[in-house]
Amino acid sequence: MQTASNSLRSRFIVTAVAALVMLLLSVTSASGAMVPRFALDVMPGPSGSYPFGMTEVNGTLLFSADSQLGNELYGTSDGRSARLIKDLMPGEEDGDPGDFVRFGDFVYFLGYSPTAGYELWRSDGQSATLFADINPGPDESYVNNLTVVGNTLFFTASTPAAGDELWKTDGTTTTMVQDLYPGPGDSDPEYLTPFNGELYLTAESPATGPELYRSDGNTVSLVTDIEPGASGSSPSGLTVFGSHIYFAAYKTGPSRELFRSDGVTTSLFKDVNPGAGYGSPEFLVASGGRLFFSATDGTHGSEPWSTDGTNTAIVADIAPGMDNSEVQEVAPFGNGRVIFNAEDPTHGEEPWTADATGANLVRDIRPGEEDSTPDEFYLLDGDIYFRANDGVHGRELWSTGGTGANLVKDILPGTDGSSPRNFFPYRGQTWFVADDGIHGREFWKLIPPDVSVTVKAPGRLRFRPSGRADLRITCPAGEATGPCSGKFALATRSKVNFRGKRRVVVLARGGFKAAAGKTDTIIIRLSSAQRRLLHRVRAARNLKLTAEAKDKAGNKARITIRIKAVLP
Repeated sequence: MQTASNSLRSRFIVTAVAALVMLLLSVTSASGAMVPRFALDVMPGPSGSYPFGMTEVNGTLLFSADSQLGNELYGTSDGRSARLIKDLMPGEEDGDPGDFVRFGDFVYFLGYSPTAGYELWRSDGQSATLFADINPGPDESYVNNLTVVGNTLFFTASTPAAGDELWKTDGTTTTMVQDLYPGPGDSDPEYLTPFNGELYLTAESPATGPELYRSDGNTVSLVTDIEPGASGSSPSGLTVFGSHIYFAAYKTGPSRELFRSDGVTTSLFKDVNPGAGYGSPEFLVASGGRLFFSATDGTHGSEPWSTDGTNTAIVADIAPGMDNSEVQEVAPFGNGRVIFNAEDPTHGEEPWTADATGANLVRDIRPGEEDSTPDEFYLLDGDIYFRANDGVHGRELWSTGGTGANLVKDILPGTDGSSPRNFFPYRGQTWFVADDGIHGREFWKLIPPDVSVTVKAPGRLRFRPSGRADLRITCPAGEATGPCSGKFALATRSKVNFRGKRRVVVLARGGFKAAAGKTDTIIIRLSSAQRRLLHRVRAARNLKLTAEAKDKAGNKARITIRIKAVLP
């Protein structure tokens, strides 16, 4: 507590009545890039909680986290503190909650318990319960591939009687859709993808082998038997683009190439490597009006390709000739662009962008043939945030607008790197997980650059009969680079007659300092002359607080707050 006084004393109690008025002076940041800030320490200390699977429901963010109880289900409702939702596996053993999916008013996930094994659970954000013990008892059903289509949650599960098959639930009733491969044999459903209000997937039966199937929730039906016989075409990489679903599949003749289906007609879309050669398309990603994928045409190695649904062509020969550029980690970049990890003869694995006209190296983050191995690409406000290793800072947070890339922050100084990953939206911000070496692996967030500073004060100020008042100046909780500090003056709002002159009367001056979300309380004492002034002149009770505030980012502001004085 600080004291600011002048030469006189007063018995008057000053109370304010008006709302706060703040005049802000902003300082523009040199860069528009988001700034990382530590967000939430689930398990205080350097070990970290390793949060994973973040999914929001009913105002609570659910996630798995490590603690003295093992890996269990935690949640936060305010982004400032976390609580245990459910200790699935009591004691120090892990319940290992994972594969979180929002469906209706619940988050469904997989979890382990001593009585049910690894089965399907759900939570409303307040508690969690075992939802379905598909393989009764402690044995597991290997639930996987949770996928929402309309009012149905599809997933795959295995039982001794039916093998690995497609299952569904509406949140009340849980059943196997169909034993496509009758008996204990597995239909091995995978690549579950919503399309045209139904579920498309790869599955196999004794007659067809692995082929493209679909389900309306009642049955599982063959879309097309691309490669007749038990060997099947093994569709993979199912990706919706426009009015079709695209995928790679094998067919005698063209071999493994790019196919598509609208649900009625399924056909070879592009024989990238004509004849019996394998085009081997993979990493299919839709962005804007284009579908990107990697493939080889027999003249070039595996390189980026794209199509608008009519015209299909190689985007660029990044590694000339039959060498492969090793395209991977492909992510949409908006406006018909993608960003990905690739390498050429001169550079190691580095970030590249591509559109219909070609591909460009974003930056050789780790110069020379060494790899920066960029991944975890996340699009935010037109920029891509990702992690990469420049050989100096370890795997750290980088960003790019498409041309050039910048280290956003060396969160863990030195060569180890904080390894940021798992970006996700939460409370109007983007959160992620990183290790700064102090808190361990915990939650961080990306926020706009701190370009302004302000302070608040109550509109009512009360003086005790002794002439003392407690002026409270608060630094807002949203101040990213606090503390707020500076000087203030408390004065009459207008000129009044005082000691034979008409003037603005300053009642107190002093300094203040408060951390973000905290309040500095300053003792104000009035002189006897000032007490008489406030008592006799009503206009003198209209005060103003002028604060010259600053923060650690160098932002400065002159803030004026109106205060109304009320006598005892």
